[in-house]
Amino acid sequence: MTFPKSPHELKNLGTAKHQFIVNKDIASVEKNIDAFLNKCYNTKNKAKIVLDHVRLGPDMGFEKMQSLNKIEYSVYIGLDPKLYSLGIDVINLNESKNVKVDVVAVTSMWKRVFPRLERAANGSDESCPM
Repeated sequence: MTFPKSPHELKNLGTAKHQFIVNKDIASVEKNIDAFLNKCYNTKNKAKIVLDHVRLGPDMGFEKMQSLNKIEYSVYIGLDPKLYSLGIDVINLNESKNVKVDVVAVTSMWKRVFPRLERAANGSDESCPM
């Protein structure tokens, strides 16, 4: 298995996909997803275990891009190169307070994240899957 090296490549090569609707405004969904991703997939600011000058544990993080009606998240592992594993698009549906969330993952192994992400987007304080 080869991990995609860009968010665009992840969207084209990801084999696990999920979509759901959240009955909240886009700002609320953004806040909820930010909190979940920061808790579970952002190790840049967390302490690392260091044994004999070797750091253990993966470097993980996420990138976020915003436009008028869309927020794109890309979760990656590693720093050089970044290997992308999970992509999340949050899309404002016209003038309604509904938001569509499209999720793509590199493999079906990541499907276990989908229900937690959906509950987190709706405001639940979810535990991390790892």
